Amino acid sequence: MNDYEKLSEVFRQIADARKHFEKELYVLLVLFEMFKIGKDSKILDAACGTGDVARLVHDRGYHKVFLSDGAKSMLSMVDKAEKWYEDIAEKRWEEIGDLFPRWGKFDFVYFLGNSVAHSPLSVLEEVFGSVYEGLNGGGVLVFDVRRWKKSSDGGLVDGGREPGIWRLLQKVYYDNEKYLLFDKVSYKGGEQRVEYIFFPESSSCNSFCETLSYHIFSWEDAVDVLEKVGFPSDSIKVLEIQEWPYLVVTARKM
Repeated sequence: MNDYEKLSEVFRQIADARKHFEKELYVLLVLFEMFKIGKDSKILDAACGTGDVARLVHDRGYHKVFLSDGAKSMLSMVDKAEKWYEDIAEKRWEEIGDLFPRWGKFDFVYFLGNSVAHSPLSVLEEVFGSVYEGLNGGGVLVFDVRRWKKSSDGGLVDGGREPGIWRLLQKVYYDNEKYLLFDKVSYKGGEQRVEYIFFPESSSCNSFCETLSYHIFSWEDAVDVLEKVGFPSDSIKVLEIQEWPYLVVTARKM
């Protein structure tokens, strides 16, 4: 897992610029329709981050929304001025099984935004197994995976991202100071590391960075894990959804 200690401060700025929250909501509404998830269904955003997407889901009339995430700094950004959610918990994914005895079983559990790549497949097997046990019959697990491309050495890389090249993302405000936010990638040992560099506009500030790591695996590998923990192969689907940059994987408990 990654802590997002610095990126949590600018996460909404990045998401707003890319309309990320609205696009993720669109993905969820498509899936709700596809799997007949009603307004009274019990929903868990298991990688809720700042909680903005779950709030949009709630505002669409799905009021039985629960939130969890392993990054304390992201959870601290959740709007708690009014208790619009059912409950919230800081849980690393290895601990997600602890939530179901406390909250009961769910109809829909989702991890979106390439979140599952923060953990290796060995951990995801435990996580998906816990979610399988925590779903009602007919319940749905949803996550997404990056569209990795084969490299010249036979490994998987992020298409179009060459190691070591700084990419300008946007301008952001951090502690009331303006920064240019760049990222650059590297690959090592089956992981992609993304270094986010905050480059100050003011000479009175220093640059700083934060690095996130993503485990590299294909959607086929993820499907194998789903089948291993009990999801029937004919209940698993891999979807492309308009304007969403990742492949969406769904599995239904029969």
